[in-house]
Formats: sequence, C-alpha cells, structure tokens
Amino acid sequence: MLRVLLVGPLVWVMSVSPAHADLAKGREKLNHGDYAEALRTLEATSGRQRFDAQLLKVEALMRIGKLSRAERLAKKLANASGDRGIRGQISYAELLRHTGRYAEAKRLLEPVVASNATKPRRARYVHAMIYRDMGQYDRSEKLFLPIDAQYRDRSLDEKNPEQVFYLAESGRYLESFQFANGFFNDARALDKSFHQANIEQGHMLLHKYAAGDAEQSFDEVLKTDPNHPDAHAGLARVKLEQSYDLAAATYHLDR
Repeated sequence: MLRVLLVGPLVWVMSVSPAHADLAKGREKLNHGDYAEALRTLEATSGRQRFDAQLLKVEALMRIGKLSRAERLAKKLANASGDRGIRGQISYAELLRHTGRYAEAKRLLEPVVASNATKPRRARYVHAMIYRDMGQYDRSEKLFLPIDAQYRDRSLDEKNPEQVFYLAESGRYLESFQFANGFFNDARALDKSFHQANIEQGHMLLHKYAAGDAEQSFDEVLKTDPNHPDAHAGLARVKLEQSYDLAAATYHLDR
C-alpha cells in the first residue's frame, strides 16, 4: 500500500505495510465489538504481524464463545519457539483458566514464571489469578508482591497502560483499594480502549459495595464495545446488587 505525503514542494511516497495495517484494523474492530470483521481481518494478516494477529484471534474467538476453535489455535501458538512461544503459552493458559482447567494452566505457566523473577508480567499476572481461582490466596499474593516492589523502586513504566494495570491489580489483591482505584484510572487514561482495566475496576468496586461506581466502569466499555460479554456480565451483577432487577440482569446476560 502506498501513501503520498506532501511536505512543502516535495512529494514523498511512503510504503505502509498491509500486514501492519490489517493488524491495527483487526485490533480496532475487536475493541469496538465488530467481532466478525475482526476475525476476517486478523485471519488475512500475513508476514511478520501474523503471529500477533493470531494471538488476537484467540481473544476474539473467546469473546464470542468459540472456545474449541480458540483452544486449537492457542495450543498451536504455544508450540512456537522463543518469545513467541512464551506469548502463545500465556494465551493458552488464559484459555485454560477461562474454561476452569486451573491445574493445566498452572503447569503451563510455572516454568515461564520460574525462568524470570519479573518478566513476562502477563505470565505472572495470569499465574497469580489462577492461584486466586484455586483459593490459594497466599501464593497469589507472593506473585503480586514483585509488581508492587517494581513500583517502589521505580523500575515499572508508569506510561505503559498494561504495566499500570498490573500495578492496579496488585493493589487490589494486596487490599490497597484506593491505590488500586487510582491506577485503574491511570491505565484507562493511558489507553481508552483498555477494556480489561474498566472491567476489573468494576468488579473491585462491586466487591467494595460501590455498585453505582461499578456500573459506570462497565458502561464505559459498552460505549466503545456494545457487545462485550464481560461488561454485560458485570452490569448483570450490578442490577442484582442494586435492586435485584432480574429482568435487567437477564437482558445483559442474553447479550
């Protein structure tokens, strides 16, 4: 794809990688709830961007409940070599966690986390959440503590929305709720399409009996992605917490 850029009297012709453009378009479609078009675009992405596109495709398939297809793809990506393989293993572990296979997910992530005390952060975060799912809260907290330590020693990048999100989650599960709430807000400010920050903040606020504030967090997601299943599930919980409105809760669960 060629793009013409006019600078003064000169005309520059810039080459824009179709694969990169397809990956960006696929991510945008996914973030805005157009899952069918996201899947088509991500599948069409080729070249160096294809692996990243396939990781996003796993997420899109999970979003629409196509778990068998998502698992086949995630398992394939987990067998890649090097850094790609690690990212594939994290994606596969997230799917295993999503489907309740905590022991399998934990076994997959243990060597990844053991190989480095702090990175990749996503692996540590998912591993910590699996321990919480299994009721092993002490082990979960031990995995969150290094994230907090990175903030204290200023080795964490506070301009990186994903790292700020992990910091918020560490505060949440180490029971520093005001600290967590502030960093959830910061992660959202850094990346307005970071839906997971809104959703997890909403669940934290529900836990603290702030259903009205939680409703705002989930609503923010639906303004961008009106089809997001986790945001609808969160709002169903809100409706039950606020007034036990079964009709409103069912409406969101049916979406």
